[in-house]
Amino acid sequence: MAPEFQAVPSGVVSLPLSVGTHRGSKGLGALAAPYVMGSRLQSTYPFGQCTWWAAQRYYQLHNVVVPWTMNANAGQWVDRASQFGWHVSSIPALGSILVLGSGVQGANRVGHVAVVEQILNNNMVIASSMNWGNKPGAVTNSLFRMGTGVTFVSH
Repeated sequence: MAPEFQAVPSGVVSLPLSVGTHRGSKGLGALAAPYVMGSRLQSTYPFGQCTWWAAQRYYQLHNVVVPWTMNANAGQWVDRASQFGWHVSSIPALGSILVLGSGVQGANRVGHVAVVEQILNNNMVIASSMNWGNKPGAVTNSLFRMGTGVTFVSH
């Protein structure tokens, strides 16, 4: 069970949250990666899930598509990132993808992914995600602590 949603004080997030929540026309397969159609990212990750949001938000911030298409549950993103030559670290970077392993900080058995919006100086980050806590299908900003089972990936 994910922990209860923790509201982040307004005005704290450093990056604007202005991405639309457009459902892709190619279906909602759980293991397919997003693709670009024109200037808009289309995603076949299931809408409302953390993987859908992380892929959308990462593309919005960096204009880079998360490329993995197989074995792509949230907790598997560290292995997929390594396989695709992405940077994997225990140290966050603004706009990086935070990956929680199974059971870490309340993540379910398939883990959780979010995008780092702000790095705090107390070993905490504020990250945006979907389907976290008691806000299924909603984008929320939550506090996460760095440590065991928490990894950050970026291109």
